[in-house]
Amino acid sequence: VLGPGGRSDGAQLPAGERGREQVRRVSAALLAAGADDVGVIDLARESMANFKEDLLYVMPEARTVLVMAFRLNQTSLRSAAHSVADIEFRYAWTQANETARQIVRRLRATGIEAVNMPAGFPYEANRWPGKIWFTFDKMFAAEAGLGHMVWNRLLLHPRFCASLFLGTVLLNEESDQYYGPL
Repeated sequence: VLGPGGRSDGAQLPAGERGREQVRRVSAALLAAGADDVGVIDLARESMANFKEDLLYVMPEARTVLVMAFRLNQTSLRSAAHSVADIEFRYAWTQANETARQIVRRLRATGIEAVNMPAGFPYEANRWPGKIWFTFDKMFAAEAGLGHMVWNRLLLHPRFCASLFLGTVLLNEESDQYYGPL
């Protein structure tokens, strides 16, 4: 999907234009690679202010946040056998991290810097007793229009309900299209 210079035909674009076209292509590539839904957030958005410092600590030049949703098998999650539900979460965790890593490698090959944040429940124990996480994927997903955060802190996706796994990728480019909350 991603060619040299940010276009499938290999033509070079100015850096800003390259980034905007790349984000559209990356969203399509994430869906093709296995993500079930994708949202794009401008890190400069006022509602991202509480998270910006942590994300810029990870990637000082970050400007865009891609959020990926991976659907979980509800039947496995409802199983009385803990191991069945556990393996479903493990597969989704692996898929989220591998999909993000694959996209980051493709982006870097075209000159766009990106970082895939660890999916699932990432934390930095050395930051204890303060805030030990860099991302709040549920809040990001809500900001990207991938669902609603409800009173019990579950994210409810319009099609997948609460049966989903989330991942985040930071980019150093802007997008020409961002998604807003539902």
